[in-house]
Amino acid sequence: PRRQRQMCIRDSSQRDVHAAMGRYDEALAAMRELLEIRPDDARARYEAGRLLIQLGDLAGAEAEIRAALEARPQLPDAHFNLALIAEQAGDPGLAEREYRAELERFPGHYQARANLGILLVQTGRPAGAEESFRKLIEIGPEQPVGYHLLARLQLEAGRADEETLRLALRAEELDPSPRNRELVRRVRAQVN
Repeated sequence: PRRQRQMCIRDSSQRDVHAAMGRYDEALAAMRELLEIRPDDARARYEAGRLLIQLGDLAGAEAEIRAALEARPQLPDAHFNLALIAEQAGDPGLAEREYRAELERFPGHYQARANLGILLVQTGRPAGAEESFRKLIEIGPEQPVGYHLLARLQLEAGRADEETLRLALRAEELDPSPRNRELVRRVRAQVN
C-alpha cells in the first residue's frame, strides 16, 4: 500500500507537469498508469477525460467523464465538460442539457451559466439567454462578462435603452478593453 501510494503521487505529479507543458499524450499515459492502480478513482477518470478533450478524442473523453460521473455524481465540472464536448460535436440540445445539469448541481458555476446563455442566443431563444445573463450578473457582480453579454443581447435585439447603456458602462468600468469600449459606443449611438 505504501509503495502504491508513492507511485500514485509520482504519477500524479508527472501528469501535472506534462499537462502544464502541453504534453497531453504523456500526461494521459501517466493518468492511465494511475488508473491501473486505482481503477475506481473518479477524479482520475475525469482528468483522463479532460486530457482526451485536449487530444481531440471526444468520444473517449465523454466515456471517461461519464464513467467518473457514475462513480461520483456530484463531481464538479463533469457536466460542464460534457456540454463542451456536445458543443464541439455539434449537438446543442445535449450541450444545453449538460449545462443545465451542471447548474442544477452547482448553481454558481459562472462559465456554465455564461455558456448556456450564449447557446440559447445561438439557438434562437433570447428570453432564456436574457434570464441566464441576468443570473450571471447576480452570481458575479464584479465580472464584466454578464454585463457585456446582456447589453449586447439587448442591442442586437434592437432594444437598446438606458438599462442597456448602464450595463455596457458597467462592463467597461470592470474591463476597459476595446471590446467593451466599442459596445458602449454602439449602445450610445442607438440610445441617443
